[in-house]
Amino acid sequence: MDFSLLTLQGLNKIVTAKFEFENKAENTLRIIRQKTDKNEWAFLEIEISTDLAEVIKRCRSSGIASPFIIHHKPIRRNPDQSKDHWSQILPNYLGQELRKIRDSLDELAAIPPHARPTFHEIRSLGSHLYDIQGYSDEGYVQPLMGHSDVDMTRKYQAGHEIKWVKVKAELSLDVLYKNEMGK
Repeated sequence: MDFSLLTLQGLNKIVTAKFEFENKAENTLRIIRQKTDKNEWAFLEIEISTDLAEVIKRCRSSGIASPFIIHHKPIRRNPDQSKDHWSQILPNYLGQELRKIRDSLDELAAIPPHARPTFHEIRSLGSHLYDIQGYSDEGYVQPLMGHSDVDMTRKYQAGHEIKWVKVKAELSLDVLYKNEMGK
């Protein structure tokens, strides 16, 4: 979840991200977004922040020799044609595991199951958190999310909090009353 929150990548990119795309010399992580391979955001080179480096370090410390950043040790190693490596996590599995954890939390028990957060909403929350920390939608968040237009990025950010519109009420009552009295 931390990896998705920081990188703003969706479920499919999270489960296919590999250590081999990590360039230690340049302190970057490379992600190829096939869904958007026709626009400029298809090939992301994400600078690895201190927090992202810590997340990657935690993933490396699993004791499993996996090429995938997000991985696990299955109970049985059955050959699976849909996996590139026995430790790979498939999108459905990750979604199911998140639901199990989410549904076991007392904090979310009062929320009906259909209204509880999904993995996809981690990306939305991350986008919102970047926004409130002052990162530019167009120059920072939009490319990280791989959106071709900033309006889509803003849709992801919407709904996390009430955004107050600051206005002024500066109508001069003096002018109004002087005109009324002068008649």
